[in-house]
Order: sequence, then C-alpha cells, then structure tokens
Amino acid sequence: MVWGAMSSLGVLPLVKIKGILLKEQFHSLLARKALPGGKQLLDAGFCFQQDNDPKHTALMNIKYLLNQETKVLK
Repeated sequence: MVWGAMSSLGVLPLVKIKGILLKEQFHSLLARKALPGGKQLLDAGFCFQQDNDPKHTALMNIKYLLNQETKVLK
C-alpha cells in the first residue's frame, strides 16, 4: 500500500506502507509527511482532505489536527 498527497501546485512523495495502516502510523504520517508537506506546497493556510476511515477519525488524530490548527475537509 502507498500513501500520497496532491494539490494543484504539486505532489508529495509516495510513502510505502507495510501491512495495514493503523491509527498510530497514520498519526506519524500526519506529523512527518502530510502537514509539513502541505504547508510547504500550499503555505500554512492549506486545507487537508480525507475520508471517514476509522484511522482518520480516531480521537488522537482529530486532536492532533485541531492542535495544529489544520482545516480538514471530509
């Protein structure tokens, strides 16, 4: 499995995921790849879009995104 992100201004490098992506791994991916990459491509006011997958809606990940003041579309 791979994770990736794209915008009108570019793409982020694909991240290989071994096995099943768990909420803890997704949290690490948010902190290390998604948010820094989004800010780099689109500036601090970017909007992060994801679906309602359980790892996306896990309380730890919702709290993290709120603490980072990241706008999220579902």
